[in-house]
Amino acid sequence: MFEKGNHDLETVKMIIDSSGYPDVEGVLLKQGIEKYLKGYLIFKWWKLVKTHDLKKLLDESVNYNEKFKDSMIYLIKTLDII
Repeated sequence: MFEKGNHDLETVKMIIDSSGYPDVEGVLLKQGIEKYLKGYLIFKWWKLVKTHDLKKLLDESVNYNEKFKDSMIYLIKTLDII
């Protein structure tokens, strides 16, 4: 999961550096965050659920670690991707 998330986020950086397509940046950024959250949850023995809902994934992550609450909510709300 984390390797795939890295690929998404590295691609976002390449697109930004080349003044690329903002719509593609947003999609890849959302996917990268989703993959990181799912990877973290699976590491915590969470049963994988088919979802693309970042809010649900974030809520599940907060159940394991309250630190997600501040950092991820700020990021997601700032990017307006919920």
